[in-house]
Amino acid sequence: MFHPVLSSNPNETLIIGAMVIGYGEIELLFGICAGLALKHRNVVLVAFHKVSTAGARIEIANALASEAIKALKLQNEYAEAFGAVRFCSQIRNQFAHCQFGRAEDDSMIFAKAEDSIDKNGFKPKWKGLTLALLKEQEAYFVYTRALLLHLENRIQIAVQEQDDLPRTWPLLHKKPARIPLPPKHTDL
Repeated sequence: MFHPVLSSNPNETLIIGAMVIGYGEIELLFGICAGLALKHRNVVLVAFHKVSTAGARIEIANALASEAIKALKLQNEYAEAFGAVRFCSQIRNQFAHCQFGRAEDDSMIFAKAEDSIDKNGFKPKWKGLTLALLKEQEAYFVYTRALLLHLENRIQIAVQEQDDLPRTWPLLHKKPARIPLPPKHTDL
């Protein structure tokens, strides 16, 4: 591997890589939920590909679907999922756009480029990372995915009920137990 800090921390690197790469599925599931609420699944997914930033994509999905979600009476479940997706986006972005380093105690640290640049140039604002914290963050990604699968299922059922159609979708995905937001980093 080309980065010595990542090479010497394989467990941390694996989790960070999984969150950065795996975030795409969370975003896709959120887009599917928004599209199902609109009764036109592909419209949101097509809109996603017109925008290059993850934050903008989830805001577009939210803007397109929010009225349909209200009509389906799923605002609370949707708001919880939207908040979870936003948090996962922030975690993904902090690792996708950062520099990694090693603290004096040999622990892994990172600095987001946008936080480290000012009028005087680049001065890293290092933040701490631990394997335990990364596992908490990964668990939150797993929770968010389960929450979106539950929401997708609830939207399918609500759309059928709204249209007075026979219910063909069983509730396949139970709502996961809520877990607290993990910290974004540790203090140094």
